[in-house]
Amino acid sequence: MRIQLSLILLLSLLAVILMPSVTLAGKDDAGEEIGDSVYVDNKFGFSFEKPATWKFKDIHKNKDVERVLLLQDNPTVPARYTRFRQLFTQPQITVLACEIDQNPKEYMDFLLAEDGKDDLKKKALDKFLLFQQDSKYTFEPQRPRSVKVGGHHGIKIVGKKQYSYQTEETGAMSDYLFGYIYIINAENGLVVMEFVCEREIQEQLEPDFDFLISSFTFTDSDKDSDVKDSDSTEE
Repeated sequence: MRIQLSLILLLSLLAVILMPSVTLAGKDDAGEEIGDSVYVDNKFGFSFEKPATWKFKDIHKNKDVERVLLLQDNPTVPARYTRFRQLFTQPQITVLACEIDQNPKEYMDFLLAEDGKDDLKKKALDKFLLFQQDSKYTFEPQRPRSVKVGGHHGIKIVGKKQYSYQTEETGAMSDYLFGYIYIINAENGLVVMEFVCEREIQEQLEPDFDFLISSFTFTDSDKDSDVKDSDSTEE
């Protein structure tokens, strides 16, 4: 009886000792919102501040490739959408990240290629509005350029995607979604982000997009690998 009691006490003590390490291990993989404006990603070692008129819509935990989604609150809606609000695309910023051993240029080529898929590309094709497939229109990228975000090297792709719709009152109409794709080196992989909005309000939202990018911080910003970025494009 004494042996059984001693064994129970020993197991209880071990559980108490190990509990903090288990909790911290879970936190290391989690994205979390700090206060009302700062997002911290413990798994991939980065953080950023959201623009004032935006909100965190979804924050994903643990091993999800999809890390966080931001939507703009009360965006400016062009007059032609006043009666057809459901056709208006709300401005959004989608942040993905994945453990992957490729530099941004290599992954950009893979991402834009018609063939080949991995977990990160599958998620981008599913979540990025610029990549949404239909029978008529596809993403139209412009020439990419090299950038630095939070001290880390990366690629910025400017592009647009045409869409069309039809109503009884207006007939057939078409326009474009406009946006940016960023592919940035992270501490242990890549961060891939889409900034997207209707073409008509792109200039209005530029300060918001710039604000978020300028607030980006990596915990290892002084350790960006030169080897990993050797194939980056030049501006």
